[in-house]
Amino acid sequence: MMYVDHFKSWATVLAAMVAALLLCTAALTTGAEAQDANCKGEVVLDAGHGGTDSGAVNTKYGLTEKEQTLKVANRTKALLEADDYEVCMTRTLNSETLSNRDRYTYANTTGARVLVSVHMNGASNSSTDYTTTLFGKWRKDKELATTVFNSLSTLPAADGTPK
Repeated sequence: MMYVDHFKSWATVLAAMVAALLLCTAALTTGAEAQDANCKGEVVLDAGHGGTDSGAVNTKYGLTEKEQTLKVANRTKALLEADDYEVCMTRTLNSETLSNRDRYTYANTTGARVLVSVHMNGASNSSTDYTTTLFGKWRKDKELATTVFNSLSTLPAADGTPK
């Protein structure tokens, strides 16, 4: 009986090691190849979702969050670069699938002071405002998050009516 328990323990350890090896391989080979590894910028724009993760879907207009967030990120990049900011992008294609770890690891390599992750929350009620800003450190990030939130809150609602 002792040998069976010993075997089960080693089998469990071996299975865990194989799983860890597969996860490490997947993490090292997923998504990051399209990012500019040498990008050094002040701002990192993260177009939410992408690849196999479509995010929210608007079937009425045939829109996916992954496509819309990439459009917003590209337009934002152009505006920032016009004001002489150096901008890095976590993804530049809709076919890229990145984990949150891929995204923050890349952002940390750029030396950027700001990471903006673009998402578009879906709602069945067009008058519902799901504008959200999240930030990391209260003293360091709250002022920027509040400014972004207040700016977004002045935009028209999804149905085109003023808020």
